[in-house]
Amino acid sequence: MNVMGLKQAGVRVTVLGYGRTGRAVVRHLARRAVRVFVSESAALPPDARRELSAWGVPFEEGGHTERALRADLVVASPGVPFRSPLVREARRRGVPVLSELELAYRLLPSSPRLRLVAVTGTVGKTTTTHLIAALLRARGHRVVVAGNVGRPLIEAVDAGEIAPDAIVVLEVSSYQLEGVRQFKPHVGVFTRFAPHHLDRHGSPARYFAVKRRLFARQDERDVAVVHAELVPRLSRRLRARLRPFSADDPDVQARGLGLPPHQRENLAAALTAARGLDPTVTLEGLDVHGVLRRPHRLEPVAELDGVRFVNDSKATSPEAVRAALEALSKEGPLVLIAGGYDEGLPPELFARAVLPHAERLEAVVLLGQTQRAWAEALRRAGGPRPRVLQLSALEEAVRAAWALRPRVCLLSPGAPSFDQFRSYEERGERFRQAVRALEAQTRVTPPRDQGAPAP
Repeated sequence: MNVMGLKQAGVRVTVLGYGRTGRAVVRHLARRAVRVFVSESAALPPDARRELSAWGVPFEEGGHTERALRADLVVASPGVPFRSPLVREARRRGVPVLSELELAYRLLPSSPRLRLVAVTGTVGKTTTTHLIAALLRARGHRVVVAGNVGRPLIEAVDAGEIAPDAIVVLEVSSYQLEGVRQFKPHVGVFTRFAPHHLDRHGSPARYFAVKRRLFARQDERDVAVVHAELVPRLSRRLRARLRPFSADDPDVQARGLGLPPHQRENLAAALTAARGLDPTVTLEGLDVHGVLRRPHRLEPVAELDGVRFVNDSKATSPEAVRAALEALSKEGPLVLIAGGYDEGLPPELFARAVLPHAERLEAVVLLGQTQRAWAEALRRAGGPRPRVLQLSALEEAVRAAWALRPRVCLLSPGAPSFDQFRSYEERGERFRQAVRALEAQTRVTPPRDQGAPAP
C-alpha cells in the first residue's frame, strides 16, 4: 500500500503495540481521520485506555486477535518482532507491514534540500547521533534529532518541525530496521558492532544482516560511514561512497581531548558523517565534553565518603561495559554493578569485557536474569578473577558496593533492563535514588565533574 493512500476514505491501519512509538503513530493518524485500530499484547494502563477512547480509536489488549489483521496497513512498534506469527500472517495475506521509521520516512516533506543522516551499530549510536547534530548546528544548519534517542521520527513529522531545508539526524535500532523498505539516508553510519539482541534476531549473523539494511537503498550519490573493522564485511555490498573511520582519525587526535578510544571512534564517526553533508565542518569551537555529558552514560551521581558513584545504565551490552571500564581505566579500585534481562548472549562475552580489568575490580555485583550465567562464566575463567556477589535488588547492590569502599561504584549493566525495570532510564533513576538514600545516612560531597564521557 502507498502511504499516500492513507488520505483515502475508509483506509484501515492497525498499530501493533502502544508504547511511546505506538502512541505517536496513533496520534498522527487519528488527527488525519484515518481508521486506526490498536492491538497491544500486554494490559494497557488506564491513561492509555482513556486516551484511545478520547480519540475514538478502538483497541484490544492482553493479546492479538484476528481483528488486528483486518487492515490495509499494519504499523509495528519496535517491540514487535517481524518474525512474530501475527506479522507473518499479515504478510501472508498481502497486508503491508511497516515500522514506524519507514512510515515516518515516507511522510517526510518532499524536498531536494532535505537531508537525512542515520546512525546504527551496537554501541556508540546515541553519542554519535548527538555529536553529528552538534557539529552541523555549529555550522548554522537547521537540525532535527529523532529516532531511537527517545523521540520517534513521526513525532517530529506530526509536530511540523521538519522544514524543507532541514537535516534530520536519526539514531536507528535493529528493531526499527526490520521494517524498512524504501528508507534511504543520504549519510548512513555504522558504529562498532558486537553480538546483541539474540533473543530477537536469533544469531549474530542475522543481527548484522538487519543492521546492514541501513545501506540497502543507498546509491553512488550517498555516503556510507563505516567502522574500519567492518569494512571487509560491508564494502562489497555497498553502492554508496565508503568513508571508513577509526579512533586514529588525525583531526580527532590533533585536538588532544583526552578521550578514551571508544569516544575517539564516536567523534571520528560524527566528524566523517557531518562532512559527508558539509565538507567545511570542523571540531573548532565544539564543546565535545559537553555533548558527551548525558544522563545514564557514565553520569557522575555523587561522591560519598570518597566513593564516586557513576550511572552508566545506558550500557545494555557487554561491549558497552568494556567501553565504560576502559573510560575509567585510570580510576583506582572499582566495584561494578551489572546484569539484567537475558537476551541470549553467550555469558563469555561479559566475562571477556570484565576480566582485563580484574586486578582493579574490588567486586562484580550481579543482578537480574543474567546473574547466574555471568557469575559462572567469571568463575570458569583463568587468571585473575574479581570477587562476585549475587544480589536481588539494585538498592541492595548499591549498599553492598559502598560497604567495600572502592574509589568508584559503577552501574554498567551490560544487559537490557526489562527483567526488573521498564527502561534503562528507570533503572538509572533507581540507582540515583539508592545513592540518595545513602546520602541521608552520611556526609556527601557534591559530585566532581570528571568530564566522564559516555560510551
